[in-house]
Amino acid sequence: ITGSPYDIDGSYLERVDWQYLQHSYVDLRNVLVKCDGNGAVMPVFEWGECYIKQRSPITDVPVCYSTEALKYAQTSGFFAIVIGQYANLIAVKTKKLSVYYQGFANYMLPVGLGSELILTVLLAYLLPIQRAFGTRDVIFSHFGITAMPFAMLCLIYDEVRKYMIRNAKAPSAHKPNWWVRNYSY
Repeated sequence: ITGSPYDIDGSYLERVDWQYLQHSYVDLRNVLVKCDGNGAVMPVFEWGECYIKQRSPITDVPVCYSTEALKYAQTSGFFAIVIGQYANLIAVKTKKLSVYYQGFANYMLPVGLGSELILTVLLAYLLPIQRAFGTRDVIFSHFGITAMPFAMLCLIYDEVRKYMIRNAKAPSAHKPNWWVRNYSY
């Protein structure tokens, strides 16, 4: 056994498939092993304790230590991208005016945000769509919460940039300041 995870079934080796459901029952702690040269088998790395007690609705196996963990991680990454899109939408709403002064006067903005949220939740929690797209029902702590600090950083950076565009001193009355020249898009 070299380099890749294999499912040992009787007398032959079969490569573990991470993308489809055919090997979702396999406990990866028994598959990701290496030979030490003396005939003993040892794990490739030390497995940590699983704190998420969740079973997959598709395969009815525990999520930890299975290929199902990849599906949950991909769905969590999808939610993180959506949260990043929310922050980007709010950040690029105006060129110079702060969100504090502009507000959300555009009535289509909440409709767009709401429809994106509904679509995201349907993709993750509706069972036929889960089967079609390979998404899974994530718990709240995996619901893109890890993207929140980056979204906040994006918003803070953009508010500081807009403040500097509005308030930095220009070299003359007929020329824009450095921030307007270099950071207006």
